[in-house]
Amino acid sequence: MSKEQLQQLMMAQLDGELDAEGRRRLEQLLAADPDTRREFESMQHLAEVQQKMTLIEPTEQAWRAFERGLVGRLVYRPLHIGGMIAVVVGLLLLGGWGCFELLGALWEDGSAPVVVRIAIAAVVTGSLAVFLSVLIRRFVTLPSDKYHREVEL
Repeated sequence: MSKEQLQQLMMAQLDGELDAEGRRRLEQLLAADPDTRREFESMQHLAEVQQKMTLIEPTEQAWRAFERGLVGRLVYRPLHIGGMIAVVVGLLLLGGWGCFELLGALWEDGSAPVVVRIAIAAVVTGSLAVFLSVLIRRFVTLPSDKYHREVEL
């Protein structure tokens, strides 16, 4: 008999689902193996403790706190995220426009050496690329982030 089958047999006994033949078979297996006997006794003890446990009804204060948290998650969080997205998109658009204007002015002016103009363009373009990659990565990993903490509003 496999370990899984033996555990299923023990669970059936604890749940009161075994017939006389099943109980006899389990007793033989438990008598033959002291480790299995100890495991079954441990399972019996846990079943007894579980039967003695009672659920504690939450207090009115706990229910109100739960409801406030639920409203916060359903209403305020989407509003907060939507606002943050609007700010980020606006900043990206303004930053992109500013970079475009800066690069255009440098190219049209012609007083700055070509190397300086290319270096500035590389820094601005690279900064935007890094910012966008971090932002995109954050939005992709946010749903599975183990360390994401909700802020109480």
